[in-house]
Amino acid sequence: MFNVFSLQEAKAFGAQKWQVERAVGCCLERLYRSCYFVNRTCAKHTQFNRFAEPEILYLIGEATSTGKGRAWFQLQEKKHLGKAEFIGRRLSERDVLSHETAALIYGLPVLTVPSKVQIINPSRSRAGERFVRRQRQIRQPEETTLWHSVAVTSSVRTVLDIANDNSLEHAVVAFDALLLSKPKKAPAYEHSARELIDANVKFAASQRVVTLMEYSTGLAESYGESVCMVTVRNLGVKGLVQQANIVDENGDFVARVDGLIPDKRIIIEFDGAVKYRDTGVGGINERGDQFMLEKQREHRLHVLGYTVVRIMWHDLQNPLRLRERLAAVGALG
Repeated sequence: MFNVFSLQEAKAFGAQKWQVERAVGCCLERLYRSCYFVNRTCAKHTQFNRFAEPEILYLIGEATSTGKGRAWFQLQEKKHLGKAEFIGRRLSERDVLSHETAALIYGLPVLTVPSKVQIINPSRSRAGERFVRRQRQIRQPEETTLWHSVAVTSSVRTVLDIANDNSLEHAVVAFDALLLSKPKKAPAYEHSARELIDANVKFAASQRVVTLMEYSTGLAESYGESVCMVTVRNLGVKGLVQQANIVDENGDFVARVDGLIPDKRIIIEFDGAVKYRDTGVGGINERGDQFMLEKQREHRLHVLGYTVVRIMWHDLQNPLRLRERLAAVGALG
């Protein structure tokens, strides 16, 4: 699976260890001891082509031609899942795949793909070349499910673990994506999260976990928007309403905005700039249509008495300067 195979699997199809090692650097990449990844089909080492999946080979080709773009990141995710399955089949009975590894299994966004597979275990911890094992309380099977016959934390438990051990921003991004992907199940996810918090001392005592439940709405429509809403709230913005509809004096729809502080008539918009570049979604072309529509939309909002604060990625990377901008327009407090 995922172009990953073990030395034992290769031997089962008649390959010898020296043949595997000789193919490393040609069509194979060594991930761990006795664990290999197929980088391409090869006329010289045809015995390993059986482990290659067309989807992964396509991503490899795309990543090679486009550099560190979307295909490259998707390839890293697939490679990590290959590692997770390989290691998962060799785990102890009480080990459970968790944190970012589990998030990738569920297709939830992560900021970076971890180099090591993430695991929790109720009775022991250990960090090694292949994985990081954290000792954490977990109820089985209530908080786990199976993936390729390997135990993995439930999607909600995964989000709480990320908040507790790693980052509020990353956890909100993941929970927003989960809630947005299945809006009908959102109330059940939120109820499950509160039950897990009540049953887990570490979660109940974690300020990041408590804040996660306050900040996650499932309304943010992108990774960057989730991070933006967390950042501005942490900087002191109060009463923020996400995905708010703005109407004119006649009640006619004008715009749906990322964030609104109603009593201050301040609008906060995250601008990843992708919409201006990607012609596939109406971005800048020879006429500059999307750019002009955005300018007209913002002009109407200004006429209605709204102040629009546009925030980009570089603003989120400099929170002190962003705080000054927000303070200058009266958005804080």
